[in-house]
Amino acid sequence: MAVAQVALIAAGLILPGWGWARRWGEGVLVAMVVSWVSIFGWTVLAAVGSVPLSGTYLLGGQAVVGAVGWAMARRAGVTDWRPKWDLQLGVGWGVLPLVVVAVWKAVAQPLSGVDADFRWDHLARMMVSHEGLGFYPPQTAEDFGVYFWADGIPPLISSLYAWAYLVAGETHRGWTAIPVLGQWLAVLILVRKLGVLWGGGRAGGNWALLIAGATFLLQFAGNLGQETSSTAIGAGVMLYGILRREAKGARSGSWIAGLGAALVASAREYGIAIALTGLVVHAIAVRRAGRGWSDLRGWLLLVLPAGWLLRTWIRSGNPWLSLSMGGVFPVNPIFHEWISGYRALYGESLATVAGWQEIGRLTLLAAAPAVAGWWAGLVMLRKQGGWLAGVAVSGATLVCWLHAMRGAQSSVVASAWGGRCRSTS
Repeated sequence: MAVAQVALIAAGLILPGWGWARRWGEGVLVAMVVSWVSIFGWTVLAAVGSVPLSGTYLLGGQAVVGAVGWAMARRAGVTDWRPKWDLQLGVGWGVLPLVVVAVWKAVAQPLSGVDADFRWDHLARMMVSHEGLGFYPPQTAEDFGVYFWADGIPPLISSLYAWAYLVAGETHRGWTAIPVLGQWLAVLILVRKLGVLWGGGRAGGNWALLIAGATFLLQFAGNLGQETSSTAIGAGVMLYGILRREAKGARSGSWIAGLGAALVASAREYGIAIALTGLVVHAIAVRRAGRGWSDLRGWLLLVLPAGWLLRTWIRSGNPWLSLSMGGVFPVNPIFHEWISGYRALYGESLATVAGWQEIGRLTLLAAAPAVAGWWAGLVMLRKQGGWLAGVAVSGATLVCWLHAMRGAQSSVVASAWGGRCRSTS
């Protein structure tokens, strides 16, 4: 029975997107992202339509997405449905220690980040027990009795965990190892794909894997089982789609870019800044190339996270609930004042030389290979397609982080750098 449950959970995280991936000339990575965004979409639809969230409902929704994708692929003349694996990794096999640790953490210590207890996993459990998101984002005293944290983060991650729990028929954290390890697989495939494109072939992809395996910050962030992997995957797939369009001239690149943007915007509230940055860069590329605006049609997939923001706006008067956006939107005053203490405490690190030295030290300890690779790419790839997109997305991410730390317009909580500080509200 357990084997069948594992197989069904994993199948729902891959197979619904397989037809779409094959139609676009892609494989497992894109199939997984389509399937995850689909689960998010059906979850939001259930919340908007007050439909009870159940395993049967999500299974039916995933079946519909899979059937339509299969039909579209058949219509496009797809005949090869097999996954293709290139295991000639060379130095890339150096990523194996990361894989071993990731598997062990996901299975033996699932969702080890503190936030899981009151946010990511807790929300998934409440979604299962309350059959939906009628209490989230919290507004009333009854809502706060179910979910006390005043945020309105798009529930992609919790939806994936709820999917695993609903299919398994129980809320044991061990089931979350399946979506977590799926995200790890996506990270590694994506790193190699981008390495192949930017690095001039297989050797570049293999070295990219090695660098990823040597970056402790990646290991730490992914093992938390929170939003970090999905935001990275979404941003990376968005970049890959833009690169693919420029390199191969395939219109499907637009859909892949839009798919990645939808994922990053569905994983975290600040993901919309990264998604919109990608859209602007892609629009500039389309205009410079003299192509029609129909080349941007894939970005219509942003309607899914937009639906969540609209629901939150109607429900609370603020699309992001706890982000005032310079005083434009109302926020929870108690939460705002309480969180300002964190803003004052951690924001000081950007105002002193000692603070920046500490940030530099932690970066070298946790992410030196990735930072070195980023700087090398900044210099060496400046004449390649997609360079502007990579720089723009990196810049947007950095601006969000600095803005969160400084707290110019938003409330922030910064976790102690076990390798990072992240915006959570």
